[in-house]
Amino acid sequence: MAVVFNLERDIILIVKESQSQKNEVNYMRMSDIIEEFIKELFDEQDYIEIQRNDLAEHFNCVPSQINYVISTRFRPQQGYYVESKRGGGRTH
Repeated sequence: MAVVFNLERDIILIVKESQSQKNEVNYMRMSDIIEEFIKELFDEQDYIEIQRNDLAEHFNCVPSQINYVISTRFRPQQGYYVESKRGGGRTH
């Protein structure tokens, strides 16, 4: 929230942070947390298998946020190889 006070006119303008700005900040924080969580899994072994939906449920976020973290923070240039296995959906 930004507050601007104009001394000449005694006007106070309060600008509420937009929801998209809040979501962007929260998205980045959550992405950092997810990244750290995944990196900690590597402390115990050289490769890991994670299920996107399970991880999203664990962090109470949408699965696309898991995709975002993996695609932006776990690239070959950063020393990671990511392989996606399709069709691993759950059965009820």
